[in-house]
Amino acid sequence: MDDSEIANQLASIQKDGAWPDIDYEDISRTGFEHRYHLSNMVALARTYYASEPSGFYRKEEVKQSIEAARRCFTKRAKSE
Repeated sequence: MDDSEIANQLASIQKDGAWPDIDYEDISRTGFEHRYHLSNMVALARTYYASEPSGFYRKEEVKQSIEAARRCFTKRAKSE
């Protein structure tokens, strides 16, 4: 994932760790959009810990977004 895509993810993540374009209410097997949330988290983590540092390598903003996304996912998983 390139830096522009990471920048878009960081710009769009909400304070509660959710992304506005993901339907978190749909938990059906065909529409399970939580996979996009996990995919975003993995992309952020790869960028944060990259072996070939990008412009977001070890940036506090990325770390905070990963933590917010983790809290969001954990909270939603417990409520379902």
